[in-house]
Amino acid sequence: SKEFTEQLSQIGNPKAIDESLNALTWGISKCAEDFDSVPGAAGIRVAKTDSTKWGSKAIPKLTVFFRIGGAHVDLLWIEAEKPSC
Repeated sequence: SKEFTEQLSQIGNPKAIDESLNALTWGISKCAEDFDSVPGAAGIRVAKTDSTKWGSKAIPKLTVFFRIGGAHVDLLWIEAEKPSC
């Protein structure tokens, strides 16, 4: 969605989170139904990563909200927490 794209651009250096985001979206593409549903939000699911370090770079915890729409998935919202490591 437009909001997802805007939020991703505001997170900061996208190269610092590319690997985490790629892994997360790959998981969503392969088994979207396996991710938890958001209570009280009809049809919305959530996928999360943990914060970590990659070399000298801290990778933030990512949370992606999405909706399964037939044969496709709509990425709705992304949040990033400051790394704790």
